[in-house]
Amino acid sequence: IATTLTGMTYLGYIPSFWVRIRLIGGGKEPTKLAPLVKPMLEYFGRTASSLPSFVPKYIHLPITTGANFIFWTWLCIAFSDVGAYFAGVNFGRTKLGEISPAAGATSPNKTVEGV
Repeated sequence: IATTLTGMTYLGYIPSFWVRIRLIGGGKEPTKLAPLVKPMLEYFGRTASSLPSFVPKYIHLPITTGANFIFWTWLCIAFSDVGAYFAGVNFGRTKLGEISPAAGATSPNKTVEGV
């Protein structure tokens, strides 16, 4: 039961903060990337007849300070995962299973250096 409740919280409640963080800086001042994206958004706003009519009004410049923060956070997480993988493959000598049998059973090729 605890795993189910924790999973529901982790997958349902915590990502709701991404929406709140994304709205930081919204409506005050667009970021420096906004002028680059504005023509594309105006084009889609005029040509996309399948979109609801409220979309171009409310999502005119979605690049806010919070959106930049979320983008760079996810990018850093992805790069650190990839970096840990390659560090473990190239420099890893100590298998994680030698230190913790449970961790070794879950991920048999993982090394301490790659964690």
